Amino acid sequence: KTALQHKKAKGEKTGGDVPFGFDLDEGGRLRENENEQKALRLMKSLKEKGYSLRAIGRELEKEGITTKKGKSTWNPKTLSAILKRAA
Repeated sequence: KTALQHKKAKGEKTGGDVPFGFDLDEGGRLRENENEQKALRLMKSLKEKGYSLRAIGRELEKEGITTKKGKSTWNPKTLSAILKRAA
Protein backbone atom coordinates (compact mmCIF):
# COMPACT_ATOMS: atom_id res chain seq x y z
CA LYS A 1 0.00 0.00 0.00
CA THR A 2 2.83 2.38 0.86
CA ALA A 3 4.63 1.54 -2.36
CA LEU A 4 1.49 2.33 -4.39
CA GLN A 5 1.11 5.66 -2.60
CA HIS A 6 4.76 6.45 -3.35
CA LYS A 7 4.33 5.62 -7.06
CA LYS A 8 1.14 7.69 -7.24
CA ALA A 9 2.88 10.66 -5.57
CA LYS A 10 5.63 10.45 -8.21
CA GLY A 11 3.03 10.45 -11.01
CA GLU A 12 3.71 6.84 -11.99
CA LYS A 13 1.10 4.36 -13.17
CA THR A 14 -0.09 2.13 -10.35
CA GLY A 15 -1.98 -0.50 -12.34
CA GLY A 16 -5.00 -0.89 -14.55
CA ASP A 17 -5.67 1.09 -17.69
CA VAL A 18 -4.10 4.47 -18.37
CA PRO A 19 -6.76 7.01 -17.36
CA PHE A 20 -8.50 9.11 -20.01
CA GLY A 21 -6.63 12.39 -20.36
CA PHE A 22 -3.20 10.87 -19.90
CA ASP A 23 -0.55 8.80 -21.70
CA LEU A 24 2.50 7.00 -20.38
CA ASP A 25 5.93 8.39 -21.08
CA GLU A 26 9.04 6.24 -21.59
CA GLY A 27 9.67 6.14 -17.83
CA GLY A 28 6.20 4.82 -17.03
CA ARG A 29 4.98 8.15 -15.71
CA LEU A 30 1.63 9.65 -16.57
CA ARG A 31 1.72 12.73 -18.76
CA GLU A 32 -1.22 14.78 -19.96
CA ASN A 33 -2.65 14.08 -23.41
CA GLU A 34 -3.70 17.54 -24.59
CA ASN A 35 -6.49 16.35 -26.92
CA GLU A 36 -8.00 14.20 -24.18
CA GLN A 37 -7.61 17.02 -21.66
CA LYS A 38 -9.66 19.25 -23.99
CA ALA A 39 -12.31 16.52 -24.16
CA LEU A 40 -12.30 16.31 -20.34
CA ARG A 41 -12.88 20.04 -20.08
CA LEU A 42 -15.80 19.72 -22.51
CA MET A 43 -17.26 16.82 -20.50
CA LYS A 44 -17.03 18.80 -17.26
CA SER A 45 -18.52 21.89 -18.86
CA LEU A 46 -21.48 19.96 -20.27
CA LYS A 47 -22.05 18.21 -16.94
CA GLU A 48 -22.06 21.58 -15.15
CA LYS A 49 -24.67 22.80 -17.65
CA GLY A 50 -26.92 19.91 -16.63
CA TYR A 51 -26.37 17.58 -19.58
CA SER A 52 -27.09 13.92 -18.91
CA LEU A 53 -24.33 11.36 -19.46
CA ARG A 54 -26.07 10.19 -22.65
CA ALA A 55 -26.28 13.78 -23.93
CA ILE A 56 -22.59 14.32 -23.15
CA GLY A 57 -21.79 11.15 -25.10
CA ARG A 58 -23.79 12.40 -28.09
CA GLU A 59 -21.91 15.71 -28.03
CA LEU A 60 -18.55 13.95 -27.93
CA GLU A 61 -19.62 11.74 -30.83
CA LYS A 62 -20.73 14.81 -32.83
CA GLU A 63 -17.30 16.36 -32.22
CA GLY A 64 -15.57 13.17 -33.40
CA ILE A 65 -13.95 12.57 -30.01
CA THR A 66 -13.18 8.89 -29.45
CA THR A 67 -12.73 6.86 -26.29
CA LYS A 68 -9.29 5.90 -25.00
CA LYS A 69 -9.64 2.63 -26.92
CA GLY A 70 -10.63 4.43 -30.14
CA LYS A 71 -14.37 3.70 -30.07
CA SER A 72 -16.60 6.32 -31.63
CA THR A 73 -19.53 5.73 -29.27
CA TRP A 74 -19.53 6.64 -25.59
CA ASN A 75 -21.09 4.51 -22.88
CA PRO A 76 -22.67 6.49 -19.99
CA LYS A 77 -20.86 4.25 -17.47
CA THR A 78 -17.54 5.12 -19.08
CA LEU A 79 -18.34 8.83 -18.91
CA SER A 80 -19.42 8.52 -15.29
CA ALA A 81 -16.14 6.82 -14.33
CA ILE A 82 -14.08 9.42 -16.21
CA LEU A 83 -15.91 12.33 -14.60
CA LYS A 84 -15.62 10.83 -11.11
CA ARG A 85 -11.89 10.25 -11.60
CA ALA A 86 -11.40 13.79 -12.91
CA ALA A 87 -13.30 15.43 -10.05
